[in-house]
Amino acid sequence: MKIRVYQRARILLLKSEGASNKAIADKLDIGIGVVKRCLNKFKENGVEASLCDNKVRGRKAEITDDDITWVISKACQKPKDYGLSPIRNVRRKAHKKKGTCMIQIPF
Repeated sequence: MKIRVYQRARILLLKSEGASNKAIADKLDIGIGVVKRCLNKFKENGVEASLCDNKVRGRKAEITDDDITWVISKACQKPKDYGLSPIRNVRRKAHKKKGTCMIQIPF
């Protein structure tokens, strides 16, 4: 069960027991706006609507999967494939947190 569904169910149960919006917010350690939105959804559309998220469109992706694929394919090719000289003086630094290498290319 998602934490949001559990939290919203608790809001409805506490409200049915007569708790104030402020008391519910304090008890669940959430903002009073969260409590109000949940209760408004309940009043307008019922229990199911108050427990679930609305499906929203969201922001359109600026970089598509095709763009990512193209960048990766270009990054994996050698400079000489484009008529350029090989890159020299590439320094590698160990990434301390995960043990991976980061490549720094001086320009």
